[in-house]
Amino acid sequence: MKADLIATRQAIRARTLTTQAAAEDGLAVAQSPACQHAFMQLTPEALQHTASQPQVGQRPLAGLAVSIKDLFDVQGQITQAGSIVLKNQPPAQADCLAVARLKAAGAGLIGRTNMVEFAFSGVGTNPHHGTPAAWDGLYDRAVGAPGQPHAPGGSSSGAAVSVATGAAFIGLGSDTGGSIRVPAAL
Repeated sequence: MKADLIATRQAIRARTLTTQAAAEDGLAVAQSPACQHAFMQLTPEALQHTASQPQVGQRPLAGLAVSIKDLFDVQGQITQAGSIVLKNQPPAQADCLAVARLKAAGAGLIGRTNMVEFAFSGVGTNPHHGTPAAWDGLYDRAVGAPGQPHAPGGSSSGAAVSVATGAAFIGLGSDTGGSIRVPAAL
């Protein structure tokens, strides 16, 4: 199991782990079957660039992987809100405030996460981009079932899966009617 955010920051400060190694670990998970359909777009270059910056120890999230729900503007990226209707829109001119603050804290953006189209459901499915697979190995082993994906819940389903799998330490999501609370509960 991957170390949590606090343990990882402590290891980086103690110089027993580098931000580059933490970024590589997150990218490996993000590209694995565990994150199937969780990401709409991976941004390994952005994450690796941030992780290689020298001022890592001075910012609280310096170099650590953060995923961004496809509802938030990231400068230079198209915000589709999990839909195909918006795929030809122009890229965002600027980061939204939450993304700008995460970047200021040193976060490395690992990618844009899948979501329920326009955040209109609490189940976590997406008919256009696939449904992020949520796995519960403990339950599957307890009942003797082969590993089967479960509904991740919430419209922030990709963000939840990115954190649950260890691809990201933080998943930026929204919560209008349980978009974060539902996957956290599941």
